[in-house]
Amino acid sequence: VGPYTITNQMAWSFKRHAGFDVVLDKGNGQATKTNPHGLGVVPEMIWRKNRDGGSDNWQVYHKDLNSGTNPQLYRLYLNTNNMEMNDDYTWTNAPTATHFTVGSNGSINRNNEDFAAYLFASVDGVSKCGYYDGQGSDLTVTFGFQPRFLIVKRVDDSGDWNYYDVNRGFVSGADQGLRINDNTAQSGHEVGDITATGFTFACGGVHDTCSAGKKFVYYAHA
Repeated sequence: VGPYTITNQMAWSFKRHAGFDVVLDKGNGQATKTNPHGLGVVPEMIWRKNRDGGSDNWQVYHKDLNSGTNPQLYRLYLNTNNMEMNDDYTWTNAPTATHFTVGSNGSINRNNEDFAAYLFASVDGVSKCGYYDGQGSDLTVTFGFQPRFLIVKRVDDSGDWNYYDVNRGFVSGADQGLRINDNTAQSGHEVGDITATGFTFACGGVHDTCSAGKKFVYYAHA
């Protein structure tokens, strides 16, 4: 992964290799459709979009939805701040090291329409998909590496897809966050501090990345 910047614009690129793959396919409208992938391990997060259906939401699988119990029966939308939803017509079956399965939900498998899927997995020292429970005081989560890029999403209720990176800065009291699900400019928000092996989240109060008693999923990259 690496940043690309032009003045006030920024983009992140992911190489198809260990921990990331891209799959293009055509929907069949059936109850299930099984697609091969090249990760070589079980995908831990999948983003899928109907390339023909402009109004269709980005469908998201994450291994820690529903606290990790049958997460394939739940989904998120990447383009909204919705909470996790129970929908067994979206992913149907748990992904494997060679395939992922989609269901009959039109936004994920409409007949004869083109789809793209982006698959992510944890790689030691490079990337990490996981979850944590918010608490009343700062919480240190271990990734096994020092992160340069971090996405955090609350899943037990509505919450933005907040993301942060070292290029825009992790600064005490004013970490510059952007939101994948809307087009607003970045704004200062105290998400926490980088450690040599992970991240210490600022918890307690009304933090949308670590409120006490709330549940969050994340993706971190070195």
